[in-house]
Amino acid sequence: MDSEEGTQQPQLVLAHKLFLLTHPDVNDLDKVRLREEVLEAVVSNDMAPLFETLVSKGVFSLNLEVLDPMRVKNADELKKLDENCLDSPNMLLHPCRILQKCTVFEGSDTPYDIFEEFEVPSNIGTQRQGVRIQKPDLSSPKS
Repeated sequence: MDSEEGTQQPQLVLAHKLFLLTHPDVNDLDKVRLREEVLEAVVSNDMAPLFETLVSKGVFSLNLEVLDPMRVKNADELKKLDENCLDSPNMLLHPCRILQKCTVFEGSDTPYDIFEEFEVPSNIGTQRQGVRIQKPDLSSPKS
């Protein structure tokens, strides 16, 4: 069984161990070993919500010394992801500005104006931001 676990995904191995923990036919000595392995996997991967669920089901007892650091790490990671989401609309401006500079497409005199107006979907970040791309001025030749 151990040789098969090495080739499986860690999430599947963890799910199997959780199943065995709740199965009545597994003896108590194996459950102690499984409980330690599950706790190690949960803590090493900062799975605070899973730990809370297992506490509510009685698999583990509530240990704030284990839970609080996982919560802090998860909150920090969420903060970083939120900051990245707020920066992503600004990153989208660069390709739009490149398109704005391209004034002629395939030899025609019409501007390459795909993105007349661009609006960030509401599920990105916490603020809605709109960007207006102006058409290039073709009337005056640039030197």
